[in-house]
Amino acid sequence: MRKNSLSQFGASYYRDNPNYSGGYAAQEAVNRKKAQAYLNIIKKYRSSGQLLDVGCAYGYYLIEYQRAFNVKGFDISAHAIANAKKKYPTLSRFVRVADATKHWPYPDHSFDIVTAVEVIEHLPDQERFVRELSRVLKPGGIAFISTPNSAQRRLAQRFPSFFIPDRDPTHIGVQKPADFLKLFAPFFTPLDWHYHHPSIGKFWALENIGFPVRKLLGKLPIFNSEVYFVLKKPG
Repeated sequence: MRKNSLSQFGASYYRDNPNYSGGYAAQEAVNRKKAQAYLNIIKKYRSSGQLLDVGCAYGYYLIEYQRAFNVKGFDISAHAIANAKKKYPTLSRFVRVADATKHWPYPDHSFDIVTAVEVIEHLPDQERFVRELSRVLKPGGIAFISTPNSAQRRLAQRFPSFFIPDRDPTHIGVQKPADFLKLFAPFFTPLDWHYHHPSIGKFWALENIGFPVRKLLGKLPIFNSEVYFVLKKPG
């Protein structure tokens, strides 16, 4: 698996990434809505405690998680952390620059929940990431991980006129759910996993004539752009 470099996650990544229509800053409403949905899922397993968000970017998820948890976050991008601090001053003391591919700057057993939304697919050494995640989680702690849906990704590459292809060159480690579950197995017990975030491409046009495309097609795995996993650390 090839490696990503730190320089790839500067201002241009967030401004020019073809996966972000209008740039990442324009995705605030979408991401905060997703964060609210993820928060509701997480609260089924933990309703309070210390939460770490890995790859927190501009803080869109942290600001929603802060409604229920004491939060911290880190990201490899100094640009992203600077924007998070500027956008959400209440997060300023709790976010920092750090590299998810190295030793995380937190003691063992520090957090009740660790989240990583669309992070793991960027990493060349995913096992090390999972080890660090397990290290900083308390025994019995919950991990929430989301990543692109490999099935829809392949479909979009084959039929780009119907679906939006994943054009992010830093997505070097997209895998099938079964492969991720194998990766997690030595460290965690899976509590739940689901396809999420309906993405139905140009089939949206059928909504205009009253056909409930999102409701119907959204039930099929290939019409969801992401998959999430809820994992529990033994103990």
